[in-house]
Amino acid sequence: MKRRLLLTLTLSIFVLAVAPAVADRTTAVSLSAGTSVTKGNARFDGTLTWVKKSREVYVDGTLDDVCPGDGYAANVAFSISVNEGEFGLVDYFETKGLCKERRMPIKLGMTGGGGKKKITGVKILVWETDADDNVDWTWGDHFENYYFNPGGK
Repeated sequence: MKRRLLLTLTLSIFVLAVAPAVADRTTAVSLSAGTSVTKGNARFDGTLTWVKKSREVYVDGTLDDVCPGDGYAANVAFSISVNEGEFGLVDYFETKGLCKERRMPIKLGMTGGGGKKKITGVKILVWETDADDNVDWTWGDHFENYYFNPGGK
């Protein structure tokens, strides 16, 4: 009886030690900015995947200038939080606002604290601008959303 219990306990500990602690977790995202200020519409569709015990998040998606050729560019920015609240910008992308512009593919890997800290949230901001490099560019409608680690703490 003791042997059987000891064997079962040993196997249970082995399975727990060998099994991955946290599986990769993917969240679908879709954001768009409206058209009350600019002529067009910016849209980002994709996924966020938390990997390596949530110390990395991968972005895989597309940025679409829904009304290309209007002189307004679609923009998307990605920020992360490693301390449940304070977000820091990682990267942003911008279309050219040109005619016949295709969706811009976006693949991005983000790490928390050089891969040492768990990423607790990702903020995505989508907006349109007049695609003019001058200081007085027009900030169009924007939309932001927060995605928190689906695996929890």
